Amino acid sequence: MPPTIGVAAAALISIAALKIVQTVLTRARRPAAPPPQAMAAFLAHDTPVEEALAPGTQLGAYRIVELLGRGGMGAVYRAQHSMLGRAVALKVLPRSLAQDPEFSERFKREAQALAKIHHPNIVDVYDMGTDGDTCFFAMEYVDGPSLRSVLKTGRLSPPQALHMVPKLCDALEYAHAQGVIHRDIKPENILLDRAGEPKIADFGIARILRGDRGPLTLTRTSAILGTPDYMAPEQRENTKDVDHRADIYSLGVVLYEMLTGQLPVGHFDPPTKKVPLDERVDAIVLKALEYERERRYERAAHMGTDLRHVTGST
Repeated sequence: MPPTIGVAAAALISIAALKIVQTVLTRARRPAAPPPQAMAAFLAHDTPVEEALAPGTQLGAYRIVELLGRGGMGAVYRAQHSMLGRAVALKVLPRSLAQDPEFSERFKREAQALAKIHHPNIVDVYDMGTDGDTCFFAMEYVDGPSLRSVLKTGRLSPPQALHMVPKLCDALEYAHAQGVIHRDIKPENILLDRAGEPKIADFGIARILRGDRGPLTLTRTSAILGTPDYMAPEQRENTKDVDHRADIYSLGVVLYEMLTGQLPVGHFDPPTKKVPLDERVDAIVLKALEYERERRYERAAHMGTDLRHVTGST
């Protein structure tokens, strides 16, 4: 005869079994993690939205004209310099950042680095400053649509994309040589002027927000430094371990989307399986999108050179 289990012991076993069943049921009911394409919207939903500044509001030397848009890293306004009359795009960062002493110091230090960046395919940063508890950037105002807006209308042909991306490669090569990594290359951050010339916006702002010691400010503001659909694998896994090749990966995602209208998610087909293109384009896109960064293009200039060989441009 087996030994008799005491009443107390039996009760403990029953409680433990009940907890196991409850855990299994809870896991079964738990919704699946959002797919990569929905992740940005999922995170943005949790981002606190500050009240928009009214037209006429003065920030330093700039007068707010209208709100152009907003996101997790702040709001962008069309503004005017009070004395010069020059139109600018004013990026106003969340007020909570100014309360972080580490951020304030980093903001001033990085301003000097960004002031040195001048390239025809990068939106110029004219000025940076603070007004009370508000930090802002005064940037070149580009009177044209974002690449995202153009892609939504379907007005961009593959040949146009192949001629545009080498210029973006030149911009990245220049910035990387200055020691500045963008970290958030995506269609929303590529603007087109009236002549159709592409300009990368928000250069270096992600570095100012994040710094070199990890996402301290990120945690406080609930903002995501980067957009998951366009992030390099290493950037998704460890934001501290990112170098210039993360920008090359992101540009590869943008190029794939420009050519096919889709994102390279999961087991994706090379571009020529979706649109008629020179087969050499496949090798370029797939090299930019290599999972291991050591297998990607080492420099953005090399990617641009390969694309120019395909298009025959200089």
